[in-house]
Amino acid sequence: MLVAHGGVVDRVIVAALLVFAVATMARIRTQIAADAQAATLCLGLAFACNVALQAAGAVLLPGNLGQRLTVGLILGNRNVGLVWSALGAAASPRMALYFAATQLPIYILPRLIETLIGRDKRRARA
Repeated sequence: MLVAHGGVVDRVIVAALLVFAVATMARIRTQIAADAQAATLCLGLAFACNVALQAAGAVLLPGNLGQRLTVGLILGNRNVGLVWSALGAAASPRMALYFAATQLPIYILPRLIETLIGRDKRRARA
């Protein structure tokens, strides 16, 4: 069933992500402009935490490299969006800035992981 309706499911997910992004990022640009140093710190911390969790999963868990990196990716990309949504107005502006920063490694690092898995597969075939 999913294969037959995959395109529809993809469109719904993209629309939901777009609504989430627009709603949650509304005041983030103002915060970045007001305190670029804090924004840079939040971004660095977001990438560091994500990479550390991914690395821990990839190093500590069994399986081939592809399996370990996939599990590491799941560990690193914990769903802070749900936490952020649940906090609502209770989230401080700095907390919201950090949560916004955590979205970048979620979307950027999977491509890096895909590249590493591809290299490992090519090396295994050689």
